[in-house]
Amino acid sequence: GKKEGFIGEDLENLKVGALLHDIGKLSIDVNILKKEGSLTEAEYNIVKTHPEKGIQIIGTLKDSKTIPEIIIQHHERWDGKGYPNHLSAEEISKAARIVSVSEAYDSMTSPYSYKTPISKNQAISEIKLNIAHQFDPEVVEAFLALVG
Repeated sequence: GKKEGFIGEDLENLKVGALLHDIGKLSIDVNILKKEGSLTEAEYNIVKTHPEKGIQIIGTLKDSKTIPEIIIQHHERWDGKGYPNHLSAEEISKAARIVSVSEAYDSMTSPYSYKTPISKNQAISEIKLNIAHQFDPEVVEAFLALVG
C-alpha cells in the first residue's frame, strides 16, 4: 500500500480491508471450504458468493469506502473476467487490486487441505504470467519490488 501511495487513514483502511476481505466465507459451508480436490461447479458458485456475503456481514461502514470495496472487489480481474461484477482495470479500486495480488501470492504459498503450496519463486512466476490478465501491472510491479 505504501508503494502505491497509501498513507494515513487510507493505509489503515487498506490494512483492515485486507484482514476482512474473506469475511464472507464465514457464511459458506465449511465442508465446501475444506473439501479436498476440485469443487463441483455448484460448490464453486456457492464460494463465489462470499464477496456479497461479506458486504452483508459488515453492513455499512460509514467511515470507509475502501473496506467494502476491497471485500466486494477482491476477486475482480484486470481483464474483466472476475466476479461478482466483472469489473475491469481501473473500475476496480486500487485497494482491491492490491489485495488481489497479495491474496493470490498468499494462497499459492500457503498449505490448504485441497492443495500443496508452491514455492515463492513459482508464485512470483505465476503472478507475472497473469499481469494485465488477472492483475494490475502497476500493482504487480510494486509487489515484486517488495518480494523480489
